[in-house]
Parts: sequence; C-alpha cells; structure tokens
Amino acid sequence: MSIEIRSLTKVFQGQVQALAGVELSASGGVFGLFGAAGAGKSTLLRILAGLVCPTSGKVELDGRELVGPAGRDPGQQMVGYVPEVPGQYPDLTVPEYLNYVGMSRGLTDRALRRRRISEVSELVGLTEVAHRSMADFTGELLRRVAIATALITDPRLLVIDELPGGLSPEERANLWELTAALGEERMVMASSRTMDDGLLRVCGGMAVLADGRVARYGIADDRPL
Repeated sequence: MSIEIRSLTKVFQGQVQALAGVELSASGGVFGLFGAAGAGKSTLLRILAGLVCPTSGKVELDGRELVGPAGRDPGQQMVGYVPEVPGQYPDLTVPEYLNYVGMSRGLTDRALRRRRISEVSELVGLTEVAHRSMADFTGELLRRVAIATALITDPRLLVIDELPGGLSPEERANLWELTAALGEERMVMASSRTMDDGLLRVCGGMAVLADGRVARYGIADDRPL
C-alpha cells in the first residue's frame, strides 16, 4: 500500500496558508509525521480524512486519486481518522456506540455490523470492558474507542492525530504498541509535535513539517531533528 501527496496546498479564509506545496511519498506500515504546533500536520491529516478540502494538489492511494481540488468523496471509506480530542459518549457502552457509528457510516447489514464491532473491539483491546459504560473510561481507553471508531469500516489508511495530553508514559507506550500492530495490516500515518520516542520506535518512514512544507524526510533511524 502506498500514498503519494503532490503539491498539496491549503489556504484558509483570511489568506492563512496552512500547507504550501507538500510533496510526500510513503508505503506500508507506520509513517510518522512530526512538526511543531502550526506546522500543518493536522490540516494534512484532515485533508486525507475528507474533513477539509485542499486549495490545490492531489493525493493518490495505491495509484487511485483519493483527494483532489474538490476534496474527498465522503462516501469513500478508504481512510479512518482518529482526532486528537475524541468525542465522549458516557451513557453508552462500546458496542452501543460502535453500532451507532457503523449505521451512520453505511454498515446497514446488522450481521456485518455486529461482526465488525466484535473484530475492532478485539483488535484494539476493548473486549474485556465492552459491558462497561464509557463514563468510567480513562484517557487510554477513550483513545482506543476512537481508534475502533476509525476502523469500523475497515479502512486501508488510518490517520492518527496527536496523542492527547494527560497520558502516563505507560499509556503512551501501550498506544504506540497498538499503532505498530495496526500497521501490520494497513498503512498508518500518525503525527506528533515532538520527536516522540514511542512513535519513532514503531514507524518505518517519517517526515518533519515546518511552515506547511516538508522540511526533512527519511527513515525513522535518521532522527532528522
């Protein structure tokens, strides 16, 4: 699986340029996207997820155009997106919430939906807490729910924004370990404001964004900053 990003730009209202001609190629496994706040990481990931339209440029996934000037067709389910701050639904259990998400994303077949809920719950380590209300969940469990949500349609590309603050070193390590496991079956692009050792350990390729451009590019062992 490969992704090609060509001359991708984004200018927001007020002429704020978030991306200024991003050129990037990546294939397979986990790809790390690093850069300070305001570098353009979240904008890039949101474009890949179809939440923001680029001003110009295009993105191809396995040779097929994923994003063009008109943005991404929301009907496509090739990309799953994990936001930095996920929504919280304290009155629901994991299966109840994922059932709602699956229906809203086109999984209308009940048997298929139940199977996907079971599969993603096991994949991200939520099976043992499936009976509990999410009101009791910690930051790590909520992050696992967000990842399960992104995986419900079995996307080929998973994009993961920053890990939320407040996680312990052990929780961060657990989540990066999960990220590595997910990268064995699909492409994962994950971002970090710092050269996070946990992400560096699990990613094969990496890029550093600065001022909306790719400033450094290579393999994780390069540690370009």
